[in-house]
Amino acid sequence: MKIIAITAQILTAVTLLWLGLSRFLHLVADVPLRCIAQQSVATIFLSRYIALLLGLQLLGSLLLLVGRWNVLALVLLGPIVLNIVLFHLFMGPGSFIFALLLALLESGAIWICRRYLDSTFHFEKKVNPL
Repeated sequence: MKIIAITAQILTAVTLLWLGLSRFLHLVADVPLRCIAQQSVATIFLSRYIALLLGLQLLGSLLLLVGRWNVLALVLLGPIVLNIVLFHLFMGPGSFIFALLLALLESGAIWICRRYLDSTFHFEKKVNPL
């Protein structure tokens, strides 16, 4: 089980590191997009939001590759992976399978670290003594 967790974390980190670096260093050619996806991506790339998003993506993937602060890395990368999945689901359905595989890897890595996140999801009813 530990081998599966480490493999999921490494594959997630390498994938997101490659995606982040390819946007910063222009390692891959820009693929022409269709209609609404092109407008959405152009708006995001023209704003400074993309620098923050890619910076958090690179930070999270590097933390996950190093093997320290895995929970922090997964918390940083969770919303980014969700954003990727929703983008491919609604605007670019042709490559949705790759986004789904990335989401499954991220979910598996989060499932392995669930004991550290357990207190986040348990809500106890506090009794007021007054």
